Amino acid sequence: MVESAEDLQPWREAVKYSALNYRSMHSRNPVRVVCTFIFERPKNHYGTGRNALNLKPSAPFSMVTKPDVDKLARAVLDALTGVLFYDDSQVISLTVTKKYRLKDEMLGVWIEVESL
Repeated sequence: MVESAEDLQPWREAVKYSALNYRSMHSRNPVRVVCTFIFERPKNHYGTGRNALNLKPSAPFSMVTKPDVDKLARAVLDALTGVLFYDDSQVISLTVTKKYRLKDEMLGVWIEVESL
């Protein structure tokens, strides 16, 4: 399978590199994975002028646009395979959430991997 997103491989490498700090978790046990993806809201969700920092009443609460959660999850699991677990078949529970950033949140993904 060939990925069409040209920036996907560098992103996977960044996730893999970050996970190397937790390599002690590398096992063949079943694992639970929780991923929370945090995205910036589009500029058109905000007002203009003196309301530039205020969300429009019509701005959606939930992120129902691309990328799809299944594609996001696959990218994370592919990046973590061979780092925090041997194979993504060991993942027996997967929770994936995508959301817009709140005021003080960092953009990116928060990943929890628990050996069961």
